[in-house]
Amino acid sequence: MTVNPIDLEVVTEGLISIVREMRQTIFRTAHSPVIADAQDFSCALFDPQGQMVAQGRDMPGHVIAMPASVAEIFADFADEMRPGDLYIVNDPYRGGSHLNDVTLISPVFVDGKLFLFPCVRMHWADIGGMTPGSVSGQATEILQEGLRIPPIKLIEEGRPNRAAFDIVFANVRMADERRGDLESSIAACHTAERRLRELVARHGTGLVLESVAANMDRTEQRLRDMIRALPDGTYRYEDYLDLYTDGRYDAAIVRCRLTVDGDEIEADFRGSSTQVAAVVNSSRAMTVAGVFIAVKSALDPGGLVNHGAFRPLRVHTEPGTVVHVSYPAPANAHSEVRKRVISAVMAALSQVAPDLIAADQFGTTFQNLIGGVDEHTGRPYLYYDYPAGGNGGFLESDGPSAMNPVDLGDISTIQSVERLETEIPILVEACELRTGSCGDGVRRGGLGSRRETRLLASGGAYSVQTDRTTVPPYGLRHGGPGAPTVTHLRRPDGERVDFATPARSPASRCAKATYW
Repeated sequence: MTVNPIDLEVVTEGLISIVREMRQTIFRTAHSPVIADAQDFSCALFDPQGQMVAQGRDMPGHVIAMPASVAEIFADFADEMRPGDLYIVNDPYRGGSHLNDVTLISPVFVDGKLFLFPCVRMHWADIGGMTPGSVSGQATEILQEGLRIPPIKLIEEGRPNRAAFDIVFANVRMADERRGDLESSIAACHTAERRLRELVARHGTGLVLESVAANMDRTEQRLRDMIRALPDGTYRYEDYLDLYTDGRYDAAIVRCRLTVDGDEIEADFRGSSTQVAAVVNSSRAMTVAGVFIAVKSALDPGGLVNHGAFRPLRVHTEPGTVVHVSYPAPANAHSEVRKRVISAVMAALSQVAPDLIAADQFGTTFQNLIGGVDEHTGRPYLYYDYPAGGNGGFLESDGPSAMNPVDLGDISTIQSVERLETEIPILVEACELRTGSCGDGVRRGGLGSRRETRLLASGGAYSVQTDRTTVPPYGLRHGGPGAPTVTHLRRPDGERVDFATPARSPASRCAKATYW
């Protein structure tokens, strides 16, 4: 049955508006600054086949990887789902990203049948593990990174699984804040269920599901048409993750072989480096997401984002490598691998469609964390910051400065300094553009940013997750590379500690972290 174009657009925008209201629910009710200010979370709707139906202005690095987590929950619980159920998972080996990214899905039933599934993925500021914020460059296995949650039923037919709640909150820091963030995710799922029922009441189940199918088909066809315009061929690129072993540079390699064949693209990462006993590994789900983000943003940035756009893409990985982590290797710095995947796919595409591709993004999530106990209040604190860098120039313009790249979406790059300094014993001494950091060229790259933060507590732990410290972001078409990332800690006695890879260091009063 062909859906009336007007009905199709009305239902489509109705579904997207539901996802946007889910976001607003979390934004208004979450407790932690990383959620309420930085907006490090994403929402989406899925159908009973585990296909993404709709998303809003969400973080692509989250939402594009969600289908793998949804598939794992379906694998365990598809035959026993009931109204009022809610499921939780964060396991990187079962569709997750890293342990901090906690995913919830809630089935919505209409007339006794599974209809759609609201889904939330939220970065918890702490999920346990060996260091505040759960980001440590010293982890050699996932058990050191925090609480690993396989797919479990957190709420059954409206009744909370108290044992599951107790286990989760007994294993995380600042449990009250984590509880508040979890409850905001649950509230978002409830909001989506109410709005879905209203949508069905207005348009009927049949029209909504027909519109969902039509959207996927037209999104698929649109991307296939874009791919078909490219010349067939195989294009290669390899990129590097900055790793150091006993002080010696020992990069992990992400190898991409991209094949354009008619109206399909195949990305083959077999041959990438074996997984390492360090945090720089990625789940397969995040590697697949990186391919999708690169292809969709390059070829069809204005089209809808739903499961239809996955259909023309095939991704090959090998278990036990940095792009397809296996137990027990850690995966906290998964986003660094995802960014190398995006960079490699973009560079390969630049060989066939140079006018569509910008020079490299700044290429690191650049998570900086300081955690400990404030002796003045007796309460634990956690400072979590991830400043944006410059992005590559492109055909029409210079690159944007201090702006998140495509995989981070609208996540905020600057949190409220007033709120941070009120709630956390820190002083933000500098937040500015980093002059001279752009890649040179006719269309230069954007400027990076520089942060300087002073710890006012008597003690704490500083952790940093970063990359592009040795191999800088690449330029294209004779453009120069961007400046590498720099991070250092200045101790009260004046000693400077430099970091070149994910790391952890003790910090003390008046210690100052500077990063750009």
